[in-house]
Amino acid sequence: MAPPPEGGRPARVAAARRAARSPLRTAAVAVAAVAAAAAVLLAAPSPGGAQESGGDGPADRLHQMTTAKAEVLVQLARAARDALTDENRCGADRSCACSQSGCARTVPKSLQCTKRLGPDEETCQDEEGAPGSCVARKLDYTMSYVHVAPNLLEPSGATGVPGLGEEICLTRSLDAIFSRASVHDNGPWTYFASAKGMARFFPGSAFEGGDDYTQCGAYDPRLRPWFVSGSLGETDVVVLADVSQAMSEPVGTLGADADKSRSSLVFDSVKTILGMFQDSDAISVVAYGLPTATGVEVLSSTGGLEPATKRAQRQMLERLAPMNTSDALADPVTGLEAAFDVLETSIKEGGRTAGCNRVIIMLGGSPSAKTKCEAACAQDPAQPCRCVADAMARVERRQAALVDKANRSAIIATTTVGVGADDGLLRQAACLPRSSGTWSHLRSSSMNVMSVLEPLFRLLSSSQWTPSPPDASKAIATSIYPDAGGFGLMTTLTIAVWGKAERDKELLGVVGTDVIHDRLLEAADGSQEVVDAELKARAPRCKVQTDHGRPLMLSPCQIQTARDYKCPALADPQRRTREFAQYDCWRAAKRVYVPYTERVTRAEAVALCKSRLPRGTLATFTNDRENALAASLLPEDGAWIGMRLGDEDRWVADRPETDGNEPPQPPLPFFVAWAPDQPATSDKGNDADLTCAAADRRGTVANWFAADCQDRRPLLCSFPVEELPDAGACAETTMAFDDRSVAAVGKEAPEANPDVDGASCKVITNGRSPPSCGGLFVSPMCPFGEVDQTCANICCGGCRCRVQLSAAPGADSSGTLTSGEIIGIVAGVGVGLAVVAGLALLVHRRGRGREELPLPPVPGMVELGEGGKGDGDGKMSDEMLI
Repeated sequence: MAPPPEGGRPARVAAARRAARSPLRTAAVAVAAVAAAAAVLLAAPSPGGAQESGGDGPADRLHQMTTAKAEVLVQLARAARDALTDENRCGADRSCACSQSGCARTVPKSLQCTKRLGPDEETCQDEEGAPGSCVARKLDYTMSYVHVAPNLLEPSGATGVPGLGEEICLTRSLDAIFSRASVHDNGPWTYFASAKGMARFFPGSAFEGGDDYTQCGAYDPRLRPWFVSGSLGETDVVVLADVSQAMSEPVGTLGADADKSRSSLVFDSVKTILGMFQDSDAISVVAYGLPTATGVEVLSSTGGLEPATKRAQRQMLERLAPMNTSDALADPVTGLEAAFDVLETSIKEGGRTAGCNRVIIMLGGSPSAKTKCEAACAQDPAQPCRCVADAMARVERRQAALVDKANRSAIIATTTVGVGADDGLLRQAACLPRSSGTWSHLRSSSMNVMSVLEPLFRLLSSSQWTPSPPDASKAIATSIYPDAGGFGLMTTLTIAVWGKAERDKELLGVVGTDVIHDRLLEAADGSQEVVDAELKARAPRCKVQTDHGRPLMLSPCQIQTARDYKCPALADPQRRTREFAQYDCWRAAKRVYVPYTERVTRAEAVALCKSRLPRGTLATFTNDRENALAASLLPEDGAWIGMRLGDEDRWVADRPETDGNEPPQPPLPFFVAWAPDQPATSDKGNDADLTCAAADRRGTVANWFAADCQDRRPLLCSFPVEELPDAGACAETTMAFDDRSVAAVGKEAPEANPDVDGASCKVITNGRSPPSCGGLFVSPMCPFGEVDQTCANICCGGCRCRVQLSAAPGADSSGTLTSGEIIGIVAGVGVGLAVVAGLALLVHRRGRGREELPLPPVPGMVELGEGGKGDGDGKMSDEMLI
């Protein structure tokens, strides 16, 4: 895997680069590839070289080679873990020199031309554009260069992401290991990538960028298959994409979001998600919201899961692209059932499955008014709506069936796309007991999709956590893939870096190193069969072995803690029914809550609370904990609470005065818990009276929504706790409190969504990960620089960047080859092939010795440099960069 070769250059550069893609250039690249192959043969260790001492056969030599690489990763993993979990790392006397970026415009003097890794023909050529003339590339063997995922840095290089600055600062200690290892290893690249989105690449190199740190490209190391397989194990993934009529609407109303449709953002997100996985994973895509009899379509060629090859990914995306948007309403639950069909098909005899994690990732962007659920309820508004409750029951039945067939349910991770999209059903599906899922909101096209999905991958990686220290025998190898840096086919060896605290089971990052395929073959005496066996022995391993049907090796407390949006307790319908039969009232610090199942209008609900309870009103809340307790008592389709739209368009609370007089309506209270994009007072058209508030089970917070006051719903009443002795509706000995359902009763499983601040979740098993250093390292990057000298940072003397050549006066962009050019190319290829053949013979005769390179200078920080963007047509950066 090459360091990110492309950053955030303006459109003019992309246009110039596209113009350079003439047939002559293509042919020149072919000749350059021959030269690169020659360089690889010269640099490669001879068969039976330094790695051979422990065994005689090719399998032994190959294993010794990969083990030697893995031992370096072990050193890096231990150093990274120690640096990031040191209890004293935030000390006031701790200084942090700035870190170099390949994207910056000011580069250190230690960035020097070297022939060690051969030329970079993809980027640099001589003044005439002749291949083979640039024999070196600029690399820095004194330090690693940092790259940070998009949208995580400010233009100056500062960051507001908690813990990111300290990761950049503290991992500078890895440079000493990088440098020592490079003396005996020709690379090409070794790196550490963190779970927060920063990566250190060694040797350092510059690449083409934009005008500041926000324009360093779209590369995110956490999205690459080597990171995913190194931290998650093998995964079965079904991606659900909403293609209903609402998806033609813009993502938002401002800036670029007003010009980008939801369907386009969903397509981009599906492409990104699929690109994270490799051949050992299994994938499928399901489109829902189609104008067909079923409303869904499975886009894999088999109707089930397929190996996540680039070809399979491309075919699914090609089938998804023309669907764009239909004229049908969205039906998320039918889509979920189709995803379960795919998973069940995969576990049948002859089906394809990775056999480890099972994940359903759902991307939906329809407002509630444009879903089949809401349309069904609108047909008879006088009748209570139960469509969300019915939908959750359907999902629970499918999860139970999957547990019966495969002993493990599927993780459901849902994402709401765009502004104004309904999240109620999607969040509740993720909160079901067997789902162990997460919800996130992709509300803008500028958002980093990995950051949105981070809670999901936090859960998946935590389930792979191990207390054991890093071990070379556990290094994982990716499938063979083509390198974006021009080194041909290669694999990447990785080791996950875990935090030390068992309670948190935190993934800190992944260390990786690249191994060129030709060097694998050399060590294996040319046997691809031996190479395949070694890579298979280092394939991702599954650690998810559960006997309780849950999809993760995590406790309910750990799952709940990993969520950004916590799920309400009493998620299991059977347990909820039992507790509702046992308890009449539910006490918080200041209020007592009483749920009623009668389905009435809002006005009728107010009267009912007042008549049955002392100083009773519809439920009101003063803090998160009260709202969380109440959320566990609410039904799936929502119940009335004590908020309504008053005069001057202000939402006011139903709250009686302490003297018992008829209260004035106070203004909006300090505490509110509106769902995203709520209160929406125009969702249902002009006839609806959306001036009343209801709340449901979508989360412990952000679960209020505006509702038609004439709807018929259940209700949640409340009264002050000091009135409890006079509350005839509450049985004295059966009062339920906050921690009522956390502990297991008999053989019953613990509450699926416990209170993370409750007693049972506060048990410390081996300490916790140390806290963040706060604002100590908020500006970890060196100054970006002002003078644009990108090409001078990338190409050696006498060579120019391809983009400069293509944009130069007189540059031929017509794509027409002259007869002389054709003859020259043919001759060049022939000579190149002859050279490679001769070099191969030379390598064979070179013996078993190996030349050692001199030790690089001691790592140190100088000033920074800059880098760049992607190919204008996107043909390489996303598809080939692994």
